[in-house]
Amino acid sequence: MVEIHFTRIYIIESLQPGDNLTGIDLYNNLLQYQTIHYSEFEAILKSPKDKNEWYQVFNEIYTDCTTNGNAPVLHLEVHSSINKDVLVLRSRELIKWEELYDNLVKINIAIKNELLITMAVCHGNYLMRTAQINRPTAFRGMIGSFEAIQVSDLTIRYLHRTV
Repeated sequence: MVEIHFTRIYIIESLQPGDNLTGIDLYNNLLQYQTIHYSEFEAILKSPKDKNEWYQVFNEIYTDCTTNGNAPVLHLEVHSSINKDVLVLRSRELIKWEELYDNLVKINIAIKNELLITMAVCHGNYLMRTAQINRPTAFRGMIGSFEAIQVSDLTIRYLHRTV
């Protein structure tokens, strides 16, 4: 069995106005309390509104890994386009799968191929289309969906598997 070692989870949520803020719910109702049982664990919620803030979050995570030696799990709460080819941020700016892949590669290399990403993103598994055998991998493991997902899928399944 392969083990993935991590010290924190970053919840990165960039949803539209009026959406259920499932990343905030996940943090408030479950993850912030995990330090009671695991003192070395930390849950960090980030809510980038636009592309600039999105890249700042990934740079911050990379710096945390390289400077402090932390190994995170990244949990994404973002919409994808109906064409399944980009992420749609709160600002309606688009992040191509290739751009996300490049940000993940940097972090994954820094933590020696220990990166696990979980994606509460409709069609999030289409990120795998950017992987190629002749380039560095963006993650060791990924949990996501090729299909559209519902709020009930996110909260019930995540809580069930982590409690």
